[in-house]
Amino acid sequence: MRLAALAFLLIILISPFIGFSSAQDNGNNNEHFPALMFLVIEPVGPAIAQVEPLGHHSFKFMFYNGGYFQTNLYAFWTEFRVEVEGKGWTAYVEPTRTYFYPSEKKYGVINVEAGARPSNFAYIHLYGKFRDIYGFWHHGNYTFQVRTTQYHSFDARIEEVFVKARQDDIYSVPITVRNFGNYEDRFYLEPEYLPPGWKITFSDPVLVIPPGGEATTYIHFATPHESMYLQYSSYLIRIRVGAEGASPKLVAMIVSMEGFHLTPAQIVAMVTTMPSILILALIATFSRYYNNPCNFIPKPWEEEADELRKMKPKERKEIIKKMKEEWLSSRYYCKEEFKKQKELERLRKLKERKEKKLEEKIKKSWEKSWKEMEEKWENEVKLIDEEYKKGKEKIEKKWREASKVIKIEKPEIPKPEYPPKPKKLSSPSIPRYFIDERRCILIEPDEVSIKRVMMALKNNAMIANGEKLKIEQKGKEIRSRIRMQINAIERKIDTEIEKARMEKHKKAEKEKLLKKIGK
Repeated sequence: MRLAALAFLLIILISPFIGFSSAQDNGNNNEHFPALMFLVIEPVGPAIAQVEPLGHHSFKFMFYNGGYFQTNLYAFWTEFRVEVEGKGWTAYVEPTRTYFYPSEKKYGVINVEAGARPSNFAYIHLYGKFRDIYGFWHHGNYTFQVRTTQYHSFDARIEEVFVKARQDDIYSVPITVRNFGNYEDRFYLEPEYLPPGWKITFSDPVLVIPPGGEATTYIHFATPHESMYLQYSSYLIRIRVGAEGASPKLVAMIVSMEGFHLTPAQIVAMVTTMPSILILALIATFSRYYNNPCNFIPKPWEEEADELRKMKPKERKEIIKKMKEEWLSSRYYCKEEFKKQKELERLRKLKERKEKKLEEKIKKSWEKSWKEMEEKWENEVKLIDEEYKKGKEKIEKKWREASKVIKIEKPEIPKPEYPPKPKKLSSPSIPRYFIDERRCILIEPDEVSIKRVMMALKNNAMIANGEKLKIEQKGKEIRSRIRMQINAIERKIDTEIEKARMEKHKKAEKEKLLKKIGK
């Protein structure tokens, strides 16, 4: 026993030198006693797993001392940690700290959680180390891999949603597409809606974007020429962004245009027609000038030039001054009168237009009232004629059937009466507008006259409704009378037929009786 203890003590004393020499041979200066002690981590089961988004998976692993030192004289203090290489994944290890003996094999678990949008694959790096009795650390590691199903998701946005543009020009607007999926996707850009006559193209109509990445391209569109002057107008451009395995998205921008714009052809046409336009403007100016009588008031100092020359200079100067003042006064007065006459002419036209409009409105309401009565009367006359015609045909048919049996005169049906034709209602007086020539204003009809006209129209409507009821009642009475006359004639024909049958029967009985007596 003493020899064994001494041998064990000797091994412990010389083991650092053995480990150092082994470490030198292996080229690893950080490990001590690698031949005796080093950490081994091995998976228990598959090291690669498929995990759904928001799913969970557990990897089981085994760890032990892989060196020659297998005597359980003491336990190793062991620590573990994990690192995740991938987005949207989390992992933790159990246990993080523990003990195990040199000849013991122990087990641990790595729990992996997938987020809502995890990367397509991820690496779970497990790092472990244990400490020996001398305080040296011995490291080990292993890497697990997780995968998930591919999912496609993206977003697209236009950097400038509102664009101010001009006609017949070219503009470029950036559009950014971001890939939120976990797989490299191919994205397609194409116009969904474009105003008529517009042109559009893309710098890169096809974008290949890795997971989590984004790319920016440019939309180039050309605005056409629409008119020389364009009031503020807005146009919509809609872009469709599609991807393989994902629903397409629509992005839009609004382009506003306004202002003047001339094409080269219009500029040439304007330059060539400008002289004609100037000539027409001059003609219009001269016409307006010569149509104004105030521009042709004679100047008295020119007409009396001979008389003025005979006067003294001082006196002539004063008289010319007075003449000019009088001439200016008359010119100003003429201008005011001319302006007043123009305004009065405008007011007269306005008066005629308003009176005509008011008259049309009143006459329309008035005509509506009596036309409704006339239409009602015509409708009742039509119904009476139809009733009379129907009864007449019925009597004639009855008479023809009776004529086959007996000799009967054709009955006469009295002609129908009609309701009295309504007369036109009295037309209300039209209120008039007046012009105050002194103040140059248009005086509208007073409210009393307007109310009087409206009351008359209302009374006409009430009278028309009453007349329509009378016409309807009278028409019903006449139709009822016609039906009664028809029924009376029918009964008379039936009576004649029955009377003829009875006489015929009596005659037959009499002849039969005479034959019996003769025998």
